[in-house]
Amino acid sequence: MADNSLQAVYIQFQVREAGTSDTYKELVCTIDDQLQLTNDVTETNTRCGNKVGVSEAKGNISGNAVYNITPTSGQASYDDVAGWQINKTSLEFQYQNEAFTDDEGNSYSAGDVLNFTGEGKFVDSTFTGGDKDVAKFSFTFKPTSITKA
Repeated sequence: MADNSLQAVYIQFQVREAGTSDTYKELVCTIDDQLQLTNDVTETNTRCGNKVGVSEAKGNISGNAVYNITPTSGQASYDDVAGWQINKTSLEFQYQNEAFTDDEGNSYSAGDVLNFTGEGKFVDSTFTGGDKDVAKFSFTFKPTSITKA
């Protein structure tokens, strides 16, 4: 039986300054990342039954990465993240699968399996370093808009 799981190694979180045609930059050396979506829900009991209101989806993208001293031009480092956070820079993002071929030889283009886009800002970052360990950072990106493409 075939394993049709999307392998996490194929998921990319990329950003660029909003309103530009700059190349998207992938967060460098990510360890893990998460996309969390939530909707506020209100319930009102009426004589006509229970009525439910659901707000627009909101959430965040968070994760952990390794600090890279010399990122390439296509990579975003902790220095980039901290600078964007300090300057409250609006960024466009893509959270999607990269192009890959599965174990059965089926090919998928970028965004064929998982594809979220929108705008937002980095709202939290933490740099950590320990004895006999590589320097790391965690991040939280808060979308102001999000679309499932």
